[in-house]
Amino acid sequence: MKILWLDINASYSHSSLALPALHSQTEGCSEKQFDWCIVSGTINREPSISINEVISHKPDVIFSTLWLFNHNYTISLLSRVSSLLPDTRIILGGPEFLGNNECFLNRNKFVTAVFRGEGEGQINNILKALDGQMELSDIEGICMIDRSCSYIDNGCAVVSSFSKLVPPENSRFFRWDKAFIQIETSRGCFNRCSFCVSGNERKIDKIDLSSLRKRLETAREKGIKEIRILDRTFNADYKYAISLLDIFSDYQSMTFHLEIHPAFINSSLKKRLESLPAGLLFLEAGIQSLRDEVLSACSRSGSCAKALEGLKYLCSLKKFKVHADLIVGLPNYHYKQLTEDISTLSHIDVDEIQVEKLKLLPGTKMRSDAGDLKIVFSNDPPYEVLQTENMSYQEIFNSSLLSKIIDIWYNNPIWHSACREGMVRHSDFIDNISSFCQKSLSLETPLSIMKKGTVLYNFCNMYYPDLSPLIREAWEKAGLSPHKGAGKFSKES
Repeated sequence: MKILWLDINASYSHSSLALPALHSQTEGCSEKQFDWCIVSGTINREPSISINEVISHKPDVIFSTLWLFNHNYTISLLSRVSSLLPDTRIILGGPEFLGNNECFLNRNKFVTAVFRGEGEGQINNILKALDGQMELSDIEGICMIDRSCSYIDNGCAVVSSFSKLVPPENSRFFRWDKAFIQIETSRGCFNRCSFCVSGNERKIDKIDLSSLRKRLETAREKGIKEIRILDRTFNADYKYAISLLDIFSDYQSMTFHLEIHPAFINSSLKKRLESLPAGLLFLEAGIQSLRDEVLSACSRSGSCAKALEGLKYLCSLKKFKVHADLIVGLPNYHYKQLTEDISTLSHIDVDEIQVEKLKLLPGTKMRSDAGDLKIVFSNDPPYEVLQTENMSYQEIFNSSLLSKIIDIWYNNPIWHSACREGMVRHSDFIDNISSFCQKSLSLETPLSIMKKGTVLYNFCNMYYPDLSPLIREAWEKAGLSPHKGAGKFSKES
């Protein structure tokens, strides 16, 4: 039986862990019995190329995983494949199927079944069912329309022993050629955020730390320089977090990306963080909002005061890059509060700020409560919020523009200092640069480094001439042309 995995990603640098995570569990299923192959691409690839590759394999079964940004592309591609290969069975999984799947299956009748939940514990049963050894409709996590047109829903599958799973790196499909690899050292989250797919009752399971050392050794031998730890909250258990940091400190040729909750950094964890070498960690600090009434409405743990205190501490270390995020469209969150929170983050000199629109994901409590919360959102992927009781559509739109502005200038190492200084010195900097860009600049097309500097320089010359010397200095340090933009004024100053 030929099984084809359709691997569609947002960009080339990203690689889905789903195939190697599942395939590594199938050691008991003969490779001769199940011939696995893969067709990979991105959402920017011409669909006809992928279709041609898929049908050339003539697969008996197609597996694929769907999520926010590949959903529409993948379904469109598979609908055409099914017309060309009508006897091929198609089974889909991924976070898109954590909600009710009846409408999806009735709308996409070419899909044989979808799977809800954690697939590693059920992949061998699915293979047996495809081989006729058991019924697909009996498998935990499977949702499908049977021959009598009845909807079958077998709940959500949960892996019973996460620590006993075979690591994804053991699969021949694991990608060692990417800029980074992903490792999951624990599964589950203590938080119950109503907007997150991890906001459920699943207990936190952890891997055996001795096995982690072996996996990191392999990664080092393969020349990997960046490891992204997929744990939802790295410091949920501070003792376990410290044990992980002890291991990471033995691999100083790598950088480890961690998602940390700044409200729960205790003295023991602080002591260990302070002892680590500079550059070992890249810390993503979950903020979402600096308003307690917002976090409370989302069922997120930790006070804003504690989170801000922890974030200030992380930034004060000056040895790791710190990234903080804010989510537009959360209940009780106003646009003015958003801009004030951005200003607060700039004052404590967070290295990167991400402003992202809320997405009401399938299977989350906030999606089911959207009506009561008066949240208007798109029913199509990526399910972004359109309007709330506290933010108009125009303010949501302005937030998206603000997100691009921050990414272009504040998050860019070249212009970061000048942009941050503008936010710190001038309380109206954020509002004015948003208005300036909205009136005089299209941010839909990528800007060159020189163009970014020129726009920022022209804006500051108009509104804040005290910042112009900082931009000229940054221009020179970046090695940009001394005859253009801010460069031609440097010698005169």
